Amino acid sequence: MKRLKNKFYVAIILSSIIGPIVIHLSYKSYGPLWLESEWSAGDALSYFGVILASIITIYGLHLTFQDNSKGINEQGRLDKVPFLTINVLSVEYRVPWLEDKVIAVESQAFINNEDDYYFKEKKFDSVFFVINNGSVNAKNHFSKEELDRIKRQGRVWKSIAKGTFSLVDTRVLYIPIEITNYGNGVAVDLRIGLNKSDVLDEKKKYIRPLSIGVEESIYIGIYSEISSINNDGTYNLELIYQDIFENNYKQINQLEISMNSEDQNATFDCSSKQIRINKT
Repeated sequence: MKRLKNKFYVAIILSSIIGPIVIHLSYKSYGPLWLESEWSAGDALSYFGVILASIITIYGLHLTFQDNSKGINEQGRLDKVPFLTINVLSVEYRVPWLEDKVIAVESQAFINNEDDYYFKEKKFDSVFFVINNGSVNAKNHFSKEELDRIKRQGRVWKSIAKGTFSLVDTRVLYIPIEITNYGNGVAVDLRIGLNKSDVLDEKKKYIRPLSIGVEESIYIGIYSEISSINNDGTYNLELIYQDIFENNYKQINQLEISMNSEDQNATFDCSSKQIRINKT
């Protein structure tokens, strides 16, 4: 479009220069009687000027209409654009040190873990990422062992001799996150992925697409153990979604994990910026 505008401007400039010259030379030359004009050179120049001005005016109106249309479309997009906010949740523990009881934890991570078979339909509203040996696996729920470690803040009873148990700290890292749509419209085809920052785009993994309405939320749990080697590094939590006009957006939050033989620490950046990927 910009190239077309430039060509139009060049054509107008050349026409305004060449047109009068051609008219001037035409009235200075002599030809057959049937080619003699009843117009004067001034009349021809006036006519040429009116035509040129009309073309410029029509094109100007076209550009004005086009700009107004873009402004209307952009305002319509802004009226329906989603925006996802990320909050790291606090977790409340009750730890009965000398009793082997289920610990009450206020977190959506601890879903029904009964042994009996059952069938239940529910809206997909939670996903759990387990970092193991540097790779990330997405799950619908944690395993019983992972749940036990989270509930006890990584502390588990282990048998060290016959009839003797020791409370061992397995150094579990767990980050509960809530993603809420506080924008003006539905986040359509939302894909969520946790991948190491050096993973190529074609090898990145995401959960199946879902949609989040205004003020709706999805829960995410990120889990890592110090016993898993190569878990340290930078991970990107990516949110890729569309608005109802099929404009694509991306938000990236970085998770930095540092590990040593005794501990692991994490830094999670919640201040993601919405990036518009394409413009329709």
